Amino acid sequence: VTAPIAPQVTQIKGGSKRVKLYWTEQKDASGYYIYYATSKTGTYTRTKTITNPGTCKYVKKSLEQNKTYYFKISAYTLNANGIPVDKNHPLLRLLLHSFSTNNYCFKFVLFL
Repeated sequence: VTAPIAPQVTQIKGGSKRVKLYWTEQKDASGYYIYYATSKTGTYTRTKTITNPGTCKYVKKSLEQNKTYYFKISAYTLNANGIPVDKNHPLLRLLLHSFSTNNYCFKFVLFL
Protein backbone atom coordinates (compact mmCIF):
# COMPACT_ATOMS: atom_id res chain seq x y z
CA VAL A 1 0.00 0.00 0.00
CA THR A 2 1.36 3.38 -0.98
CA ALA A 3 0.69 6.40 1.21
CA PRO A 4 -1.52 9.00 -0.47
CA ILE A 5 -0.11 12.34 -1.51
CA ALA A 6 -0.50 15.30 0.81
CA PRO A 7 -3.73 17.26 0.44
CA GLN A 8 -3.58 20.84 -0.83
CA VAL A 9 -4.90 23.56 1.46
CA THR A 10 -7.64 25.45 -0.38
CA GLN A 11 -8.78 27.95 2.23
CA ILE A 12 -7.79 29.24 5.66
CA LYS A 13 -10.09 31.29 7.85
CA GLY A 14 -8.93 32.94 11.05
CA GLY A 15 -11.29 33.97 13.79
CA SER A 16 -11.35 34.80 17.45
CA LYS A 17 -8.95 32.26 19.03
CA ARG A 18 -9.57 29.77 16.21
CA VAL A 19 -8.52 28.83 12.70
CA LYS A 20 -10.39 26.80 10.07
CA LEU A 21 -8.43 24.73 7.55
CA TYR A 22 -9.91 23.45 4.29
CA TRP A 23 -8.13 21.11 1.85
CA THR A 24 -8.65 18.99 -1.24
CA GLU A 25 -10.02 15.48 -0.84
CA GLN A 26 -7.53 12.74 -1.67
CA LYS A 27 -9.31 9.92 -3.52
CA ASP A 28 -6.98 7.19 -2.27
CA ALA A 29 -7.02 8.40 1.36
CA SER A 30 -8.82 6.73 4.26
CA GLY A 31 -8.53 9.90 6.34
CA TYR A 32 -6.27 12.69 7.52
CA TYR A 33 -4.02 13.54 10.44
CA ILE A 34 -3.80 17.15 11.62
CA TYR A 35 -0.71 18.19 13.61
CA TYR A 36 0.32 21.51 15.10
CA ALA A 37 3.26 23.11 16.89
CA THR A 38 4.25 26.52 18.14
CA SER A 39 7.65 26.50 16.44
CA LYS A 40 8.71 25.30 13.00
CA THR A 41 11.25 22.83 14.36
CA GLY A 42 9.33 22.02 17.53
CA THR A 43 7.43 18.90 18.43
CA TYR A 44 4.26 18.51 16.39
CA THR A 45 1.28 17.15 18.28
CA ARG A 46 -1.48 15.27 16.49
CA THR A 47 -4.52 17.32 17.32
CA LYS A 48 -7.06 15.43 15.20
CA THR A 49 -7.56 12.19 13.29
CA ILE A 50 -10.24 12.44 10.63
CA THR A 51 -11.51 9.01 9.60
CA ASN A 52 -13.89 10.14 6.85
CA PRO A 53 -11.92 10.93 3.66
CA GLY A 54 -14.74 13.22 2.50
CA THR A 55 -14.27 15.49 5.53
CA CYS A 56 -11.86 18.14 4.30
CA LYS A 57 -12.01 20.78 7.00
CA TYR A 58 -10.83 21.20 10.56
CA VAL A 59 -11.28 23.88 13.22
CA LYS A 60 -8.62 24.40 15.88
CA LYS A 61 -9.97 26.35 18.85
CA SER A 62 -8.49 27.90 22.00
CA LEU A 63 -5.53 29.56 20.28
CA GLU A 64 -3.55 32.22 22.12
CA GLN A 65 -3.11 35.77 20.88
CA ASN A 66 0.28 36.89 19.55
CA LYS A 67 1.47 33.30 19.12
CA THR A 68 2.55 31.61 15.89
CA TYR A 69 1.08 28.22 15.08
CA TYR A 70 2.33 25.72 12.50
CA PHE A 71 0.02 23.05 11.10
CA LYS A 72 0.66 19.87 9.10
CA ILE A 73 -1.93 17.84 7.24
CA SER A 74 -1.14 14.27 6.28
CA ALA A 75 -3.43 11.93 4.34
CA TYR A 76 -3.34 8.25 5.26
CA THR A 77 -4.69 5.01 3.86
CA LEU A 78 -5.26 1.63 5.51
CA ASN A 79 -3.20 -1.41 4.54
CA ALA A 80 -4.63 -4.95 4.27
CA ASN A 81 -4.39 -5.34 8.06
CA GLY A 82 -6.21 -2.07 8.75
CA ILE A 83 -3.00 -0.28 9.81
CA PRO A 84 -2.73 3.37 8.71
CA VAL A 85 0.04 4.23 6.26
CA ASP A 86 1.03 7.88 5.78
CA LYS A 87 4.02 9.89 4.62
CA ASN A 88 5.46 10.91 7.94
CA HIS A 89 8.56 12.54 6.46
CA PRO A 90 10.47 15.60 7.62
CA LEU A 91 9.17 18.94 6.41
CA LEU A 92 9.94 19.29 2.74
CA ARG A 93 7.87 22.21 1.59
CA LEU A 94 6.23 25.23 3.16
CA LEU A 95 2.96 26.36 1.68
CA LEU A 96 2.53 30.01 0.95
CA HIS A 97 -0.39 30.14 3.36
CA SER A 98 0.73 32.55 6.07
CA PHE A 99 -1.39 35.38 7.35
CA SER A 100 -2.12 37.47 10.39
CA THR A 101 -5.58 38.37 11.57
CA ASN A 102 -6.70 39.83 14.87
CA ASN A 103 -3.16 39.49 16.27
CA TYR A 104 -3.01 35.83 15.27
CA CYS A 105 -0.35 34.54 12.91
CA PHE A 106 -0.83 31.20 11.18
CA LYS A 107 1.69 29.26 9.11
CA PHE A 108 0.69 26.04 7.42
CA VAL A 109 2.96 23.17 6.52
CA LEU A 110 2.22 19.99 4.59
CA PHE A 111 3.93 16.62 4.55
CA LEU A 112 4.98 15.53 1.07
